[in-house]
Amino acid sequence: MDKVSIIMPVYNAELYIKHSLSSVVNQTYSNLEIIIVNDGSTDNTLHKISKYSSVDTRIQIISTKNKGASHARNIGVRESTGKYVFFIDSDDYIEADTIELLHNQIVNNKDVGFVECDFDYVSNHNIKLDSKNYNPIIFSKDELFNRFFRVNGGKNIHSICAKLIRRELITNVKFLEGKMNEDVLALYDLINLTNQSIYINCSLYHYFQNREGVTNKKFNIKQLDLLYIWQLVLNKTKESNVKYVSCAESNLNRSYFTLLAKMKVNGFDNKNIEMQKIKKFLKNKVKDNFFSIIKLKMGIKRKIALIYLLIFY
Repeated sequence: MDKVSIIMPVYNAELYIKHSLSSVVNQTYSNLEIIIVNDGSTDNTLHKISKYSSVDTRIQIISTKNKGASHARNIGVRESTGKYVFFIDSDDYIEADTIELLHNQIVNNKDVGFVECDFDYVSNHNIKLDSKNYNPIIFSKDELFNRFFRVNGGKNIHSICAKLIRRELITNVKFLEGKMNEDVLALYDLINLTNQSIYINCSLYHYFQNREGVTNKKFNIKQLDLLYIWQLVLNKTKESNVKYVSCAESNLNRSYFTLLAKMKVNGFDNKNIEMQKIKKFLKNKVKDNFFSIIKLKMGIKRKIALIYLLIFY
């Protein structure tokens, strides 16, 4: 039985870590190496995960200074010894047979770089699947890039989580430290190294969404990292994937709209002159690239929101 390394960065996760970690240790696939990277937590997180490690020898705890999830993931990959790697965030959880189902798909497909399952967003930790009927779908590299750039619309798949990845591939991917949305760049690099992937259309991975936290968190300047990340992706397409340059440009333009919408929904400090300049900058970018954005595959509500922001915001 192949060893699978599950990497979980944690930071002040005492409220959610129990459910998340329980979903990992109770996997039907037992040959696991569970690497928890404690990213300088100041709450009761370390105490809680230490309780698990005291009774489960598969758990390895690595404590570091607070340097962010990317730093923690890089450490986790470096210390991993499994044939495959799976990332999970400390407030999310997975179905009990997630690793088993993903491993069954990749083990006999040598050209497949990673297997991913579908995911959903939940606001509590009590969701149970009614059914696990699924049909595995094989994607070529070009099909993967089409999904990555959302050429035909569909879900945002830019998270590195919910994927069982061959270790020899992920060790050649470095998570950009100190930036938000670093998953986008990491996934681009991973696809570049991959010939094929397999997709399981069953939501085995559950992203926990704290509705109160999302609603009350004001827009801040760090969220502009999204533009920096997409600019890096654009630069990489110009270097080695020229046929996707226009797709990368479209996604960069989409990011201006995404961030402007976040400013509207979450609000920002109106007294901050810098934030006022950011709003003006984003609105001008959306206006300049309106036709590029409106042509993107997205729902009618999003297109109405785009027009609304330009006229009334």
